[in-house]
Amino acid sequence: AENDAAGLNTAVIASEENVDLYRAPHVINIGSRAHETEVAANLYDVLRRMDEMQIDRIYAESFAGEGIGTAIMNRLLKAAGHRVLHV
Repeated sequence: AENDAAGLNTAVIASEENVDLYRAPHVINIGSRAHETEVAANLYDVLRRMDEMQIDRIYAESFAGEGIGTAIMNRLLKAAGHRVLHV
């Protein structure tokens, strides 16, 4: 709501399991947490789509800090300029 009030186009990158929990203007399903390979494969496509949608602020769920989850988080952190919001 704060982002909307500030005129920011906001989106959330959400896992399939949690996509219905978010109330942002744009919620993008990146795939199932049970299939992190799918999530990793979808990440760049999701980021490109958000760029095309001219998203100003992106929030993303975090993923496990081991295995493929480490690679996913590395890509997300780089895309975020290492800015992390802990909630």
